[in-house]
Amino acid sequence: MQNKIGAFGDAADNATKALEIEGITDKDKAKALFRRAQARVGKKSEEDALSDLEEAKKLAPGDAAIVKELEGIKKKVKDRKEKEKKAYKNAFNF
Repeated sequence: MQNKIGAFGDAADNATKALEIEGITDKDKAKALFRRAQARVGKKSEEDALSDLEEAKKLAPGDAAIVKELEGIKKKVKDRKEKEKKAYKNAFNF
């Protein structure tokens, strides 16, 4: 819910707290990691989101939502890096 209303900081904090619960199942860990990744994307921390999603994928390998989100973020990171590369390339052409 917090991710949907743009409260990404609160969403990330709550997902982290959920991960700290003793005895949490792998399925619930994967869900918390997925939610935290979504919040991190909202906060423009795609690399951290990728880390969370990779871990979530290990815990729930067949989860289509995790795989889809992971692919989308990988593309976003790749596109951003290419854009930065072009910007820096042009910055040094005098």
